[in-house]
Amino acid sequence: MTMTPPLEPTQLNRFFQLELSRLRALLKRRVLWLRYQWNHSPAQEDLNGIVSDRHADWLMGDADRDAEQRFYLENPSAHDLTTRAQALQRDVDALRGQLGPKQALPIDVLGHVFGLGAIERDVLLLCAAPEFDADFQALFGYVQDNIKRDYPTMHLAYALLGSPRDSVPQLSAVFNANAPLRRYQLIQTGEKPGPVALRPLLLPERILNYLRGVNYLDTNLQQYMLPMPPPLLSPTIETAGRHVVRAVRLGRSQGTFPVVNIIGAEDGGQREVASHVANNLRIKLFELDPTSLAEPDPMVLIALMEREALLVQGAFFIDMTRANDVSGRLKRLLNLLMTQTGVLVFLGNRERIADGSRLMNVHLSRLNNQDRLSLWRTALDDAAPLLDVPRIVQQFRFGPTGVRQAAATARNNAAMHTDIEKSSQPLPMADVWAACRQQSEWQLDDLAQRIDPAYGWDDLVLDADALAQLHEIAQQVHCRHRVYVTWGYGAKLNRGRGISVLFTGASGTGKTMAAEILAAELDLPLYRIDLAGVVNKYVGETEKNLRRIFTAAEQGGTILFFDEADALFGKRTDVKDSHDRYANIEVNYLLQLMENYSGLAILATNRRQAVDRAFLRRLRFVVDFPFPNTDSRRRIWQRVLPQHVPVGGLDYNQLAQMEIAGGNIHTIALNAAFLAAADGGVVEMKHFIAAARREYAKLDKLDTDAVFGAY
Repeated sequence: MTMTPPLEPTQLNRFFQLELSRLRALLKRRVLWLRYQWNHSPAQEDLNGIVSDRHADWLMGDADRDAEQRFYLENPSAHDLTTRAQALQRDVDALRGQLGPKQALPIDVLGHVFGLGAIERDVLLLCAAPEFDADFQALFGYVQDNIKRDYPTMHLAYALLGSPRDSVPQLSAVFNANAPLRRYQLIQTGEKPGPVALRPLLLPERILNYLRGVNYLDTNLQQYMLPMPPPLLSPTIETAGRHVVRAVRLGRSQGTFPVVNIIGAEDGGQREVASHVANNLRIKLFELDPTSLAEPDPMVLIALMEREALLVQGAFFIDMTRANDVSGRLKRLLNLLMTQTGVLVFLGNRERIADGSRLMNVHLSRLNNQDRLSLWRTALDDAAPLLDVPRIVQQFRFGPTGVRQAAATARNNAAMHTDIEKSSQPLPMADVWAACRQQSEWQLDDLAQRIDPAYGWDDLVLDADALAQLHEIAQQVHCRHRVYVTWGYGAKLNRGRGISVLFTGASGTGKTMAAEILAAELDLPLYRIDLAGVVNKYVGETEKNLRRIFTAAEQGGTILFFDEADALFGKRTDVKDSHDRYANIEVNYLLQLMENYSGLAILATNRRQAVDRAFLRRLRFVVDFPFPNTDSRRRIWQRVLPQHVPVGGLDYNQLAQMEIAGGNIHTIALNAAFLAAADGGVVEMKHFIAAARREYAKLDKLDTDAVFGAY
C-alpha cells in the first residue's frame, strides 16, 4: 500500500466547482419538473401549517417516473440542463486525465478503497454540498417541497441521481446497512423520527475533510488507536518479522489480510515484530487498548476502525498479555475484528488461539542476551559505547518496551542534573542503572516487603570464610556476562544459571544485614518474602504465589530474600497422603524457579539441620552465620553506634560478656541512645546496662553479676 501524492489546491478547488455546478444543474432540472406539477404554494402552506386541497390531490396522484424522464427530454430548458450536467461531468473526467500518474482525486480514492460506484460518490458530494455552499441547504428544502427538510435524504438522492433505468429498490441498495456507504460510516443517518428514507443523510467530519484532501485519524478513535513508535530491533525480532511479512503478503495475495497471533512472554517483542512487519509493508500501525475497546457499541467501533484502517492504510496491534481479565464483550469485539473485517490485525499473546479461517499463530523465541544488547545499543544510541551495556543486559532482562522506557527515563534523570551548556557530556552509567531500577522495582511492591539497605561491609562482624563467601556472591553477580556470554559457558547450562544462596544461623546473627549489604554493593533492589505467608493451605496456591514473585522479579534481577525458609524447605516427607505429595511438589517447584531465575535468590533459615541434603546440593552457596563469640560481640559493640552519637566511658569488654546475638545488640544500642537523649545527651555505660536488662527480660534470660559485673 502506498499513499497517493497530494493534489494542488487549485486542482481540488476546480473539481469541487465543477461538481457543485453539476449538482445545481440537476437541482434546477428537478425544480422545473416540480413547478410543472405543482398546483399549490409550498412556502405559504408551510407558513400556515396546512396542506391545501390541491396539494393533497397532487400528493395522491400516481407517481409516473417515466413522465418525469420524458419531461427532461422534451422540455427545452430541462434538456439544456441535462446537457449541461453531462458536459460538466466530461470536464471532471478531463481534470482526472490531467493528474499525475500516481495522483488521484480524494473521492476517487474513496471509491477505489471502499468499492463505491458513481451513484455512491454522487451521494457523498450531495451530502458535502452545503459545507461548500450554504445555498444548497435552502435548495434542498425547496426541492423536497418542505422548507424544514433542508438536508439531503435518500428520497432526494433517488430523485436527483437516478437514471430512467434505475428503480427505487435498486437505488435503495446503495443505502443498505451492509452496503459500503453505511457499513464503513462514510455517511450516517440522523435521529429524526419518521421514515428512514426521509431522515437526514449526514457526512462525518472525517470524510468531509478527506474529500478536502486532509487525511488524519478520526478524533472519535484517538483514545483507542495509539500510534506505535519505531521498533527497537534485534536478531530474533527481525527473523520473526521476515517470516510474518512473507505470510502476510501471501495471505493478501489470496484475498485478505490474516490475523497474526504473536505468542511470547509479556514485553517479549510482539509489538516490535508487528511494527517491523508494518514498516516493511509500508502501512501505519496503531495500538488498541484492549480494556477500553469493550466500552462503546462494538459494531459501530468495528466499522470506524475498519474505515480508518482503509483510509490511513493502517493495521492494528492489541497487546493481550496485559489484559488480565478478558471480558465477554471484548472477546466478541475481537471475534468481530477477526471475522467481519479484512483489516490486518496483530495480537500480542501468551498463548495460542484456536485456528480460524484468517488466524495465523506465530511463536516468538525468547529474547536472549544478544537481542538485549542490540535493543540497548539502539535505544542508547551514541551513549552506548561509553556504558557497560553487557552488565545492564545481564542484570535487567527487559524487553523492547522496557528498554525504551528505561533509556528515556535515564536521559530525563541526567537532564535534571546536567548543565545545559554542557549537554554534550556522556550519559552517566549511574543514571541508566537508576532508571532500570525504577523500571523494575514497582512490580514487586504488592507481593513482598521492600528493604532499603542501611548497612555496609564495615557493619558486618563475621568470620573470614563466611565474609569471603559473601564477596564471592557479589563477584558472581558482577561477572555473569563474561562467564555466561563472552566465554560461552551459558551455552552448556540449560538450568542452574541463577545464583541461589542459603543463609543459616540463629535469629539476630546477621542474615538480613548481609542481604542488605549485598543489595547495597550490587546497587539492586532487595525484597523480603515471608515464606510462612506464601505457603497456602490450599493445594496449588503456593506454586501460584511463588510463580508471581519470580515473574515480577525477573525483569530487574531483584534480590529475593526468603525469610523463614523452614516453612517450605524442611526435610521432605514420605508420601503418606495427598498433602505430603503436594508439599514435595512445592519444594521441587521452588527449586526449579530458583535454578531458572536470572538474579540472586537468598533463603534464610534458623535450623540448618532441618534442611534436606538433596536441597543443599542444588544451591550455589551455603553461608553459616554462627552465634557470635566474645571477640565477635566486642567488635559488634564497638561498631553499633553511629559516629555522631556522643559517647561517655564504655566498657566494651564487659558488654561483650552478654551472650546475645547481633540483632539484640542493635536493639540494646538503640534503646540506650533514647535513654541517653533524655538524660543529658551522652551515651554512657549505665544507659547500655539499663537497656540490656530490658532486653534480657524480654528474652527470659537471667541478668547475673557475671554478665553485668559492677554495673
